[in-house]
Amino acid sequence: MSITWAVVVAGGRGTRFGQTPKQFHSLNGKSVLNWSLSTAKAACDGLIVVLPEDLLEQKSEELFELGADYLVSGGDSRSESVRSGIKTLPKEVEFVLVHDAARPMASINLWRRVRSAIEDAAVNTHGIVPGISVIDTIKEVDGDSVLRTLDRSKHVLIQTPQGFRRKTLDLVHSSQAEATDDAALLEAENFNVKVIDGEMTNVKITYAKDLALLKWQMDQSIDYGN
Repeated sequence: MSITWAVVVAGGRGTRFGQTPKQFHSLNGKSVLNWSLSTAKAACDGLIVVLPEDLLEQKSEELFELGADYLVSGGDSRSESVRSGIKTLPKEVEFVLVHDAARPMASINLWRRVRSAIEDAAVNTHGIVPGISVIDTIKEVDGDSVLRTLDRSKHVLIQTPQGFRRKTLDLVHSSQAEATDDAALLEAENFNVKVIDGEMTNVKITYAKDLALLKWQMDQSIDYGN
């Protein structure tokens, strides 16, 4: 049986959020981070949590109680934080699911589908990402000038958790490259990445209004039919 661990990235400062780091804000009785960790723990064989360095000791007891196997300090960028996490993986781990803590509503079903997809993938597939269709018109712009309209049928909005072969993830991060997600590092090295269906409810919290909207959706029990 394959050994698959999760790396949950919660090392950000949330500068765009404008308050205490968003991952520690309350969301219907649990912190945003707690929601992400409970699902990751249920879906994977082990769990590494990446935190801001100055909060590592403060949060350690709480996060170990929530099921974290290791806590590590993050870096100045998302990619640096992911590297801190994957360096801590036990040597026997074969697959890694990387997740942004700011997506607390990624369902257990999505986690399990990503895990199954990467574990069962053909040998030439090295990454699995969940994505949702684009419903708005997309235009390429330069400043306030519209250059062209893109074919939205060829574009998707990418989410986490993302699944990877551990050796491939180690390799692409060894160059110390930066990207907004780990799949982009694989793409830059011409590794094959496949997309599966994501979830409309898997919202990423960036601004304070995103948290308020997510609370409202949960209170209303909104179901997008995922």
